[in-house]
Amino acid sequence: DLYLGLTCTQSATSPVVRVNFNDDLAIYQDSVERDSLPLTAAATSRMLSYFTHYVRDLVPMYWGTTPDIDGNGRVILTTSRSLPDSVSAAVFSGDFVANTANGCTGSNEAEVMYFSQNTIGNMDGPDPTYLALSIMAHEMKHVTSLYHGVARGEFHDNWIEEGTAEISQTISSRLAWAGIGGPAVG
Repeated sequence: DLYLGLTCTQSATSPVVRVNFNDDLAIYQDSVERDSLPLTAAATSRMLSYFTHYVRDLVPMYWGTTPDIDGNGRVILTTSRSLPDSVSAAVFSGDFVANTANGCTGSNEAEVMYFSQNTIGNMDGPDPTYLALSIMAHEMKHVTSLYHGVARGEFHDNWIEEGTAEISQTISSRLAWAGIGGPAVG
C-alpha cells in the first residue's frame, strides 16, 4: 500500500500491485486501475530497461546523489489516479520527510515517481508513443533535487527546477538514440 494523493494530509493508503521490477526500479500500479487498464509487461519492461541504461547513472552524474530513503536500493514508480488528466507524472517532496504528525503523515518515506497510467499505457497499441521513457529522467531529476532541497530547507526557483529536469529528459533521450546506433553524444 502507498499514499497516492500527493498531499501531507492523506490519512489512508491505497492498495497497489507490483507489476515489474529490477535491481534499480520497482513499478507498481494502483489496484483499481490494474483491474480495468493493466500495464503490460512489454511497457513496464521498456521502462525498466530505459531507467537502468539511460537514467540511473545520468541523474547523479549531473544533479547529485540519488536518495535511498527506504534503503531498498530501488526507486519506486507507481501510477496514481490523483494526477490531473493534464499531468503525465509528478514527484511529491513530502515523500522525503518523516511520516509523523510533525512531518508529513502522507509521506511514503521513499523515492517515488507518480505516473499517469495513460502515459505508460501509450507505449502499447498500433501507434505507440514513448514519452514515458524520457519523462522518467525528468522526474528522477526532481526526486534527486527535491530531496536535496528538503535537506537544505531551500528549493530552486521553479524555472530552474523544471529547466534542469528538461535537460535530463533531453540528455537521456540523446543517450538512448546513440545507444541504438544514432550519432555519438558530443
